[in-house]
Amino acid sequence: MNNAATATARTASPVRKLTYSALFLALAMVLPFLTGHIPEIGSMLCPMHLPALLCGFMCGWPWGLAVGFISPLLRSMIFGMPPVWVAIAMAFEMATYGAIAGLLYRNCRKQAGASMPRSSPRWSRAALCGAL
Repeated sequence: MNNAATATARTASPVRKLTYSALFLALAMVLPFLTGHIPEIGSMLCPMHLPALLCGFMCGWPWGLAVGFISPLLRSMIFGMPPVWVAIAMAFEMATYGAIAGLLYRNCRKQAGASMPRSSPRWSRAALCGAL
C-alpha cells in the first residue's frame, strides 16, 4: 500500500473520530474511580484531563473541545462529583485543554512535516505536565 492511501485511511473517517471520542469520554468517566480509591493520589490528581488532551491529539481540536466540555458536566449529572459549580468551571478548562492540544498538534505537524511520529515522547510529557 502506498503512503497516500495509508495516510488517508488513518486520518479522515468521522466515524473513527466519533468512536475514539466516545472511548475518551468513557475514560473520563472511569479514571477518577481508579484514583479515588487511593487517598494519597485521589486528593492530588484529577485524571479527567488526560482523555481530553489525548482526544485533542488524536481526533483534532473540535473533538477534544467537545469531550473536554461534556465530560465534567456528564460526570456531575450521573455521579454527583464534581459538584455542579465546579463542573461548570472544569468544563471550560478541559474544553480549552482539548482544543489547544488539537490545534498545537496540528500546527506542529504541519511545520515538522510528515516525519514527526504520531506518538512522540515529547507530546506525552507535555500532556502529563499540563494535566498536573
